[in-house]
Amino acid sequence: MQKGYSKTSYISDLGYEITHTTGLSAENSTISYPHQTPRFMLYFFIHGSGNIKIEGKNYRINDGDIIILNPSEMFCCSVDANKYHERIVLHITDSLLKHFPKDCSNLYSPFSNRKKGASNHISSQMVKKHGIDTIMKSLHLSVQSSSSAKEILVLCKITELLCSLCEISEKSDSQNTVNSTENTVINNVLEFLNNHFKEEISIDTVSEEFNINKSYLSHLFKDCVGTSVWNYVIFRRISYFNDIVNKGINIEQASRLAGFNNYSNFFRLYKKHTGITPTEYKKKKKM
Repeated sequence: MQKGYSKTSYISDLGYEITHTTGLSAENSTISYPHQTPRFMLYFFIHGSGNIKIEGKNYRINDGDIIILNPSEMFCCSVDANKYHERIVLHITDSLLKHFPKDCSNLYSPFSNRKKGASNHISSQMVKKHGIDTIMKSLHLSVQSSSSAKEILVLCKITELLCSLCEISEKSDSQNTVNSTENTVINNVLEFLNNHFKEEISIDTVSEEFNINKSYLSHLFKDCVGTSVWNYVIFRRISYFNDIVNKGINIEQASRLAGFNNYSNFFRLYKKHTGITPTEYKKKKKM
């Protein structure tokens, strides 16, 4: 089989996007967090294996597993080399809920009502038990349909999917999700960063706080989280900015509240990390 990946995407104005990726790589390939839109994400790994780091926790991925993520969770996924890989990724935004009755807002609870990095991984056994594998494959077929009822079919499948995820998340049985490995030191560092990201902070600040050599801390943090301390701080600030600007706070004030003291520096970092400007983000959110 030829090395490389093939990707097909289906984007709808109704508030969802579905991407189907297949292929084989001679080297481990990486999937990193996207910032561009305030969307919830579901990764269905049909074939292939790898590891995913989410907020300092490491999960092992195998055939049939599912990963769910919300916009405030940083992740970095490494797909194993020399193995056929196939995944379906569903992105959904708040605007999708406009097509449901008002009392359906809890459909997003599996994505939003969790601690960062907790219960992200649903095992293939649970996926099959609740028929989510069948729903995802049917969803992928529906978006390729030329039927005039295509959008209704897709919305029905997404509704069925969200209901199944809610059923899983409501159960207290610890077998629902897969256990993760984590580092206690990094957990403490992440908690510190999450509490102080709006303040003046650097790798020196953190190393002094925990009395850890900063070179060692930098290496350990990158190994466990998948990015640098500074990039994590920027990620957290941007996530917070997105949250409060959506509540009506003007862009300049929101940037200051998020910890960016220099607007031009904020603008540059936001564009670098998201691919869009803060103004473009705010316009997208209103759509």
